[in-house]
Amino acid sequence: MAASQRHWLQVEWLPPYAPELNPVEYLWSHLDATHLANFAPDHLGELEAQVRRGIRRVRRKDDLPFAFLKHSGLYPEL
Repeated sequence: MAASQRHWLQVEWLPPYAPELNPVEYLWSHLDATHLANFAPDHLGELEAQVRRGIRRVRRKDDLPFAFLKHSGLYPEL
């Protein structure tokens, strides 16, 4: 299948486990170091609510989500 699409498709082989290439790993790392630091919920619902609050705060910062992409190398330099 991929061989027949060579005129437009470029296949990149990735290692089986490469968290540094996954931008969401940088989001989780950020949340762990900020919004979830020293947070010990009694219930899973409390953890979910705290994670959602942290993600909303990240979404409000225009540059932070792009920083995760840039750090992974998946965002083209302008």
